[in-house]
Amino acid sequence: YVGRMTPNKGVLEYAQALALTLPQHPDWKGVLIGGRRHSASNLLSDYEQNILNTIEPLNNAFHQGFMEHDKTIAFFERAEIVVIPSLWEEPYGRIAVEAIAHGCAVITSGSGGLKEIIGDAGIILQHTTAQEIAQHLQHLMMQPDVLRELQHKARARAELFDVSHCTQQLDRLRDSFLQKEPMHHAA
Repeated sequence: YVGRMTPNKGVLEYAQALALTLPQHPDWKGVLIGGRRHSASNLLSDYEQNILNTIEPLNNAFHQGFMEHDKTIAFFERAEIVVIPSLWEEPYGRIAVEAIAHGCAVITSGSGGLKEIIGDAGIILQHTTAQEIAQHLQHLMMQPDVLRELQHKARARAELFDVSHCTQQLDRLRDSFLQKEPMHHAA
C-alpha cells in the first residue's frame, strides 16, 4: 500500500487483511508507505495508531511512513502486488498507474477512476473488506501463474498511460475537432 493513511483510503482494511494472510506466508512481506499527510510527521492520528497496532504483531509487515517519490518507486520496482483499497471515489489513482507501470499485480476497490485505470490488469474487489482483500492476497500468493499473468497484463496496460501515447491521443482528438466545419447560424 502506498498513500495517505486516512479512513477513506481503506488502509485499516488492508492492515487487517495482512493480519489474516501473512502469518501463513512468512516468505512474503506486507509494506505500508505513507502517513496522514503528504510529508513526514511523528504525530499519529488514532486511525494511524490503530493500523500500526494491527500490523505490530506480524514479523513480516512494515510501516515505512512518508517517503520521497524516488524511494517509493524503488519499492514498486521490488513489489509483486499492490493493494489500493480506496473507499471513496478516487478521481485518478496515480498509485494505480505507477503500480502497473512497474508490473505489479493490483488488488483494488475499483472505486472512482481505479476500475478504468486497472482494466483487466488486476483484481477489482466486490466489497472492500479485510476478508475479501485477504482472500485475493492468499490466492495470488499461492498461485504464482495467476500472479505472473496479472503482472504481464499490468505491464501491457501501462502502455496506455505512457506520455507519448497520451499525447498522440490528445493530438488526434484535437485534430478531429479542428477538422470539423464550424456551424453557421441562419439569421
